[in-house]
Amino acid sequence: MWIYRNSFTITVLCIVFISFFLIHSEKFDIYGILSKQSKSIEMNDKSLSAEIVYTGIEFPTSMVFLKENDILVLEKNSGIVKRVVDNKILDKPLLDLNVANDGERGLLGIAVNTPGPNFKNKPTYVFLFLTESAEKDGEDKEHSFIPVANRVYRYELSDDGLQLLDPKLLIELPAGPKSMHNGGKIVIGPDDNLYFIVGDIGYPNSMTTNDKKGTVADGRSGILRITQNGHAINDDFQLGNKHPLDKYYAYGIRNGFGLDFDPITGNLWDSEIVPEFGDEINLVKPGFNSGWNKVQGVWKVNKYVAGKLTHNPKDDLVFFNGIHKYYEPKLTIYDRTGFTAIKFFNSNKLGNKYTNTLFLADFHTGKLYNFHLDEDRNSLLLDQKKKGW
Repeated sequence: MWIYRNSFTITVLCIVFISFFLIHSEKFDIYGILSKQSKSIEMNDKSLSAEIVYTGIEFPTSMVFLKENDILVLEKNSGIVKRVVDNKILDKPLLDLNVANDGERGLLGIAVNTPGPNFKNKPTYVFLFLTESAEKDGEDKEHSFIPVANRVYRYELSDDGLQLLDPKLLIELPAGPKSMHNGGKIVIGPDDNLYFIVGDIGYPNSMTTNDKKGTVADGRSGILRITQNGHAINDDFQLGNKHPLDKYYAYGIRNGFGLDFDPITGNLWDSEIVPEFGDEINLVKPGFNSGWNKVQGVWKVNKYVAGKLTHNPKDDLVFFNGIHKYYEPKLTIYDRTGFTAIKFFNSNKLGNKYTNTLFLADFHTGKLYNFHLDEDRNSLLLDQKKKGW
């Protein structure tokens, strides 16, 4: 586990999509930075070049590729799913949903399951995570309404690729009354199940404390896992047998916008964002307790101030069924940095040195960082002797 104070320098690549992403934005499958001040692209690796694919998306939060040069993009505040094909946007959106959009609410996450060549007759499923409003976009902000819920839906892509049809509600989660820490990142695992982050919705997650004994685990503050039909997966790492305890894969999470699987090991990694200190990158094992709100990074939490260093906070945490574990982050930064999307680059199109490495974005600077993993792929390789560390 590595700790760094102040800013750090790693390989920064260049952006290939849309304009600068705002807070809780997804810089996923994006290889660099776009300066907020100059709107210019800055590159550390001169062997790479960058191309703007499309501009004009309003407050994008996430995107996913259907195939090469064919991208679905979400707009946070409008609830619109747009499709960009060969650098051009389709005339009509594929879907327009009613979203609560105050603060960090909105249309937040997307994943797609495209059938392989042996399943040509099966539909393409598109999964969406959103904070849903009852009648129109933004009514929560306009009238101080509490949103309907944070929800995950499954849609089918129409045969002509122009619409998302046949919505199926897979899971409903808390969404208010505060408008922060909704999470929303969603991915499909190697097991074909859905994994998604839900934050604490602005309320410290007391289910990690012993005096509550886990009784307030209500679908917040965790990485949840369900099948593509919305069912729980029965295994030894469930927090309990009833909803929503049977949906938790990990818990004790404040908020996060980064989630991806290592293509070599199948391990899940996440990024967790902080109050004022202790952004984290974690290797998320089944039953992982990330420690919120008793520990952030490797510091005890004292409201919004870092307390004492702690490497063994187990006495303050709940471990359901006696099998769940706390693990220290693989990287934590004392100063608030703004870790958002993470992505394993399972390709050699940027050269072999980037193949299967991990990319991390931060929204405070707009930078994208690159990490190599150790031989066992359980830790990040960080060379402290390099200039800038």
